[in-house]
Amino acid sequence: MKVAGIFLFTVIWWATSGRGFTSIISIVLLAVTNVMTPTEIFANSWGNRLVLMLVGAFGLSEALRFTGFSRRFALWFISRKFVSGHPWRLVAMFLLACTVLGSFTSSTNACLVSLAIAEPMLQTMGYKKGDRFAAMLIMGIAWAATSSSAITPIAHSTVLTMIDWLQRDFSYRVGFPHWIAFGIPVGLLSYLVLLAFYRYIVRPDVRLISSPETFEYIRQQASALPPVTLQEKTSIGVFLSVVAIWIVPSLISSTLPQVSTYLDKLGTAIPPLA
Repeated sequence: MKVAGIFLFTVIWWATSGRGFTSIISIVLLAVTNVMTPTEIFANSWGNRLVLMLVGAFGLSEALRFTGFSRRFALWFISRKFVSGHPWRLVAMFLLACTVLGSFTSSTNACLVSLAIAEPMLQTMGYKKGDRFAAMLIMGIAWAATSSSAITPIAHSTVLTMIDWLQRDFSYRVGFPHWIAFGIPVGLLSYLVLLAFYRYIVRPDVRLISSPETFEYIRQQASALPPVTLQEKTSIGVFLSVVAIWIVPSLISSTLPQVSTYLDKLGTAIPPLA
């Protein structure tokens, strides 16, 4: 009866709302109602859960960018008062914002948001293409976004592939909390190494960016941000809900075993698709 209900539900949606996301929702419903396990569903449809896992995670990442949260998040870091007049504090906060943003969204998203802030800022300060500081900051964005992709499995295909292979080939299951406990220290170490390399080895001229006009420009950009919209709040809420479903099962296994087992059976692909 569950299958018949999902089938009719899907057919009605195909006829009235399109055949794309409605087909994905039917896959979600088969898992949520315990008709089939996610592994069985993906084996008989897409072949592997990683494809749809990334589709869902990239969708969440794009929603954060599209609604303006990613830009608001990055500007918050570099508009702190203690950054004003201190060029290396600005660089440190800028690369930290890119690192943190890239840890829970795609590396592409982190790069695009950071570049959209950095390029006009550098032009306003008088930097030109080829200037040592400008090149350092742009390359820093690329390096920070790349290294941050190992901090969490969220929207990062290489990490998800590694976790999947560990379970497939060695029957060793790595949960989200376990990976994050390993990834955060490694990510922070990579960030500090990058910052130290720029500060003490590259040593670019930072006189232009240490001017009061730099912080005033950043402050104006932060002030020009529109109020938080319902769409932005919704995208944040949905994203946090998915992350919670990924992390919670291992934390409540002793107190709420039935809930933990149910959420754990959904796997990593069903929550972002839902």
